[in-house]
Amino acid sequence: MSIYPNRRSGTCSSCGIHVPKQKGFVARNTQGGWDVFCNSSKCIPAHLQKANAAKNRKELTADGELYFPYDPAALDLLRSFPPSKDRNKPTWDKVKKCRHVSLQPEDRRRVLELCERLGIEVAEELKVLPTDRFVESARQRCAAIPTLYPFQGPGVEFLASRRTAILADDMGLGKTVQTLLAIDPSQGALVVCPSAVKYSWADEIAKWRPDLRAEVMEGRGNFRFPKAGEVVITNFEILPKWLVPVKVAEDENGRDILSAIFPGLPSYRDVDTKNIVLVVDEAHRAKNYRTLLHKKIRELAALCGRTWFLTGTPLLTKPTDLYGVLQAGHMDRDVFGGWRGFVRCFNGSRSGWKGAYAWGAPLPEVPERMRRVMLRRLKEDVLQDLPSTVWRDITVDGMKAGLRKQLDALYAGVKGTLDRRELPAFEQLSAVRSLLSESRIPAMLDLVEDYEDAGNPLVVFSAYKAPIKKLAERDGWKTITGDVSAAERQQIVRDFQDGKLKGVGLTIAAGGVGLTLTAASNVLFVDLDWTPALNKQAVDRIRRIGQKAASVHVVRLVSNHPVDLRVHELLAEKIEMMEGALDRQVQYQPKAPSAVVIKQETQAELDARLAKQQAQDEQKARLRAQERAIAQGWLQREQNKASRPEAPITSQTATQIRDALHFMLNRCDGAHQRDDVGFNKPDAGRARILAQTGLTTRGELRIAERMLSRYHRQLHTRYPDLFV
Repeated sequence: MSIYPNRRSGTCSSCGIHVPKQKGFVARNTQGGWDVFCNSSKCIPAHLQKANAAKNRKELTADGELYFPYDPAALDLLRSFPPSKDRNKPTWDKVKKCRHVSLQPEDRRRVLELCERLGIEVAEELKVLPTDRFVESARQRCAAIPTLYPFQGPGVEFLASRRTAILADDMGLGKTVQTLLAIDPSQGALVVCPSAVKYSWADEIAKWRPDLRAEVMEGRGNFRFPKAGEVVITNFEILPKWLVPVKVAEDENGRDILSAIFPGLPSYRDVDTKNIVLVVDEAHRAKNYRTLLHKKIRELAALCGRTWFLTGTPLLTKPTDLYGVLQAGHMDRDVFGGWRGFVRCFNGSRSGWKGAYAWGAPLPEVPERMRRVMLRRLKEDVLQDLPSTVWRDITVDGMKAGLRKQLDALYAGVKGTLDRRELPAFEQLSAVRSLLSESRIPAMLDLVEDYEDAGNPLVVFSAYKAPIKKLAERDGWKTITGDVSAAERQQIVRDFQDGKLKGVGLTIAAGGVGLTLTAASNVLFVDLDWTPALNKQAVDRIRRIGQKAASVHVVRLVSNHPVDLRVHELLAEKIEMMEGALDRQVQYQPKAPSAVVIKQETQAELDARLAKQQAQDEQKARLRAQERAIAQGWLQREQNKASRPEAPITSQTATQIRDALHFMLNRCDGAHQRDDVGFNKPDAGRARILAQTGLTTRGELRIAERMLSRYHRQLHTRYPDLFV
């Protein structure tokens, strides 16, 4: 039976005491009416007390049943609890009015964190985290390395404890070293990464995990799975074609069953893939479910016992990028429960195109849901000493007339798209942006000369090759584009870090990941990439661990035209959307309990309360009796007046009437204060009018006499003739 706060005054059904409105509560009785109760535990029936306690229950039981009162402010956090892995238990139990949450060891930390934030009482047996040999081994490795940052140890434990995980730390926070320390020597590790950083991984393994054997794969056809204690490093481009799943059978409903077909070699059949950790560096490259790369990574994730994704940008430009990354690692259901849940969380709706969706702002619960599988720390949060970033835009003029005319025509065609806060189609702007990039080369060279004259190393980024090729012609400069081999890139980075170069120019696609360029604290963007996350990654080549400067200065060149200016604004809005989906945290403030707080009362306290209430009732009864006696006397006097004939007004009576009227007027303050002296407020106004007439006629005197007769207490002693 439900109970509700009392909104009207009434009498307690148990003790009979008056219950004011907004006090106590009401409950439906067996006759269909409502019973009112005060908030005493002695007055409330036991079954109603139990119902009231259940309504405010905040508890996580040993069976994984989560009880929480209805509170709209807590819904975002409640929905982010990892659901139970038992398919026989629904997420929401309609009968028990509770949620079933996961008690798996890999989810326990997240569950306990949310319980603490919501003030939920946890069963004692759940408070102790289960012992995990992989976590204990990882802790020992971390303890042996005193140079680790404080935040890196929890990152190592997070990976070691999970079967599937995304380490989404900001660029430059050491995702590689955390991953290597989390790999147990009893397992093999397969690292899939961009070709530019394959040898960087080998160098890091030699530095941090010399107990592991590392082998870098080169060329197609050399792929193999690692053995225990071994790390095989390969790049995305040379993953074998047989990893793409093909139809092998049909299920009972006629749907295709897809699977990769292993080559008929004993070396593949004999490998225990469940003892392999799959590590995918820059995992956002697998975001598009249509690509072969996505399908290969997804198949590897299904084969391997553990899957760890590393990316500082799980969401590159649009929400579906995030879902594609989760899907590649078989984490989409763990986070959103499937596609429908994902669409709801991003306020998606079908657009005019077949199968296309329009997306709104992400719900506040999205970053909390992502924390089911993701650990993400920002530089501002964990590295207080890391330099800040100072941004500055320089507007560039001097555009050729032909280019300006071409831009004007383009702006006329895409103005509606820009006004809808959307970026135009890539094909519409790509060629023009390339020309814009070339038009900024003179401004770029002027700035480069200024930095060279000041002796400040400079890193220049561009989405296009033309500005970078121009830098390659300068003395003391090296450039990195997609044509530069991995070994040559590493040598250029070493020379720059050793101070042998004045600067380095890089295309954003080729130099935005896997490099450390902390010898510079100045960055110049000739133009920006379409994807805001890639631009941020480029800056993070400089602003990372090892940077000694107090701040990193970033200059962006912007052409003085509405197209380029508006594109910069929209890129900033894209960054805001990504932060809302990944970085924000729900702030929960508990509301007051919706059910009535029951006052625990002993029998002696109840008896004392009833006796006090009885004494108060008796006092009120005496006062009411006195008031009735006074009223009865007044009524009797009025009746006596009405029954006797009006006394004649003599000259002596007229004099007393005039004197009494002036006496009362002199005592009256206009009835602005309740002092029981003088006329009341209505009579005071009438008395002043009568006084102005002089009371010369018999009618005026009779009116004054009748008004004065109401003031017996003040006048009967001084003017007794008025009350004969």
